[in-house]
Amino acid sequence: MMTKPLTVTLQRYSTISRYKLLLLVLFSIALLSCDSESQNQEIVKSVVIEPEEPTVPDVILEALNDASSYDMPRFQFQSRFGSREKYEIWSMKIDGSDIRLVLSAEELYRDGFSHLSQHMSRSPDGRYVALVQKPDEGNNARVLYDLKTRERTVMVKNSAVVPSIRWTEDSKQVLFYSWSYKESNAYLYQFDVKEKKLRKGPNNIDSSEFYPIKNDSEFIAITKQGFVRYDWVGKKLNEVKLAERIHTRSHAVSRNGKTMVYKLYKGAYPAFIVIHLNKPHEVLFSLKERSDNFMLDYWGNNLYYLGFGGINTVNLKTKTKSRILNSYDFFSGFHNLNLYNDKER
Repeated sequence: MMTKPLTVTLQRYSTISRYKLLLLVLFSIALLSCDSESQNQEIVKSVVIEPEEPTVPDVILEALNDASSYDMPRFQFQSRFGSREKYEIWSMKIDGSDIRLVLSAEELYRDGFSHLSQHMSRSPDGRYVALVQKPDEGNNARVLYDLKTRERTVMVKNSAVVPSIRWTEDSKQVLFYSWSYKESNAYLYQFDVKEKKLRKGPNNIDSSEFYPIKNDSEFIAITKQGFVRYDWVGKKLNEVKLAERIHTRSHAVSRNGKTMVYKLYKGAYPAFIVIHLNKPHEVLFSLKERSDNFMLDYWGNNLYYLGFGGINTVNLKTKTKSRILNSYDFFSGFHNLNLYNDKER
C-alpha cells in the first residue's frame, strides 16, 4: 500500500522547537524509507510468478451447419488430445483456431475395428471422411463415415493398404485403389456414396497414387520417374518423365490440375520440387527440408507441409515461406494432415 508523502509546513509548526522539528523530520524519513523498502520487496516478489498450466480447451464436435467454422480453409488430422488415450480425428482452421472433434474414439473403435491407419480423405463438401481401418480379424478395410448421420459404411473388406483415397468434385463418389486377392490384381474402384455401390474400374495403371483433375474427366497417376494422364477407362493420354526419380509416397497435385509438388527419392534432406504440370521441366519452387506430408490448395497457389515442430506454408506466387502454426500444446502431433474447405479464392 502506497504511503502519502509527509509535508512539513514551518508556519504550521512554528511553536515547535527546532530540536523537536528535526526529530519529527528524521522520524518521518525513517518511516518513508521502511515503507519504500517494503514496497520494493513486494515488487520483486510479484515478478516471480509460477507458470500456470495451460487450460485444455473443451472438446466440441465439428458441426456442419456452423458457418463460422468454414470462413477459411481447415486442416483435418489424426492425433491424441490432452489426456485422451486413443488417436481420434480432429480439425481446425489453418490459423490454429476453432479446434473441433471430427470422429471420436467411440465412433472409430467399435464393431471389431481397433486400428486407425494413416490414410484418410475429407470429401469436398465436408460431409464425409473416407479412411483405412484394420479390423481385429482380416486385412485392412476402406471405410466411409457420414458426419451428418454419424453412420459408418464398409466400402471394401480385406484389402491390402494402397494409400490413395480421393473424391470426385461433387462428393458423390470415393475413388481408391484396392488389391483383389481373388484376382491377384489391383483395381481403381469407384464407390457411389448415395447408392452404396462399388464399381470396378481399370486395372492397367502402373501406379498406386493418383489425382482426379479437369472436373474428374481425367486423372494423373504418379510413377517413379514422373506421371501419366489417363481417362477413366484406363486409356493413356500422355506420359511425362522427369529428370530424377521421385518419391512415390510424397507428393500432391492441385484439384484444378495445374500444380504438382513432389519429393526427390534420394538424399538425407531430399528437396521437394513444385512444378506446373503444363511445364513439368521448369522448377517453380524448391526447398530442402524434411517432410512427407504435402498439400496444395485447390488453385495451386499455396503449398502447406508439416515441418519441424509445426505447419509451414509457401505462397507460390510470391515465393515466400512462413510458419503458420507451431506444434499445439494439447496434441501429440499432427498425423496425416488433410486440407479441405479450400476452393474459395
